[in-house]
Amino acid sequence: MNSEAFRLRILIAAPLETVWEAWTSPVALGHWFVKAQHDGPFLPGMGYRWVWASGAEETGDVFESDEPVRLAFTFGPDAGVEVTLAPFEGRVAIQLRQTQTHPNPEERAAFALECRQGWTFYLANLKAWLEHGIDLRESDAPELPDLVNV
Repeated sequence: MNSEAFRLRILIAAPLETVWEAWTSPVALGHWFVKAQHDGPFLPGMGYRWVWASGAEETGDVFESDEPVRLAFTFGPDAGVEVTLAPFEGRVAIQLRQTQTHPNPEERAAFALECRQGWTFYLANLKAWLEHGIDLRESDAPELPDLVNV
């Protein structure tokens, strides 16, 4: 893949509906990802607002939702994320694909690298939360430079 797109995969031992809810419920998102503010399930055309531990906010729109197997939304100023879920040998295979459209190649590549690092951690955190009830984020230390698990 080039600097404009990347794909990550992880297997999670949880029911498909549970994994779907973890991605679409504001309460569930707060357990492994960010504080989310939206009404009801993710539906095409609806907006979302996420608040990171640092207080930074992310807003975007859902442009596709096919419960319980596919979700697509905007992310950041020039990116889109597609999450697909599929049963795989008694687990759920999650595939996350992000694309960037920023006109500046250097900024596009930097954003992709930063997001790849972030999504890698958050997918591992989702697995830890759903399989073991553990949240790996360091929510009490968000000011430490380069801390990846907040």
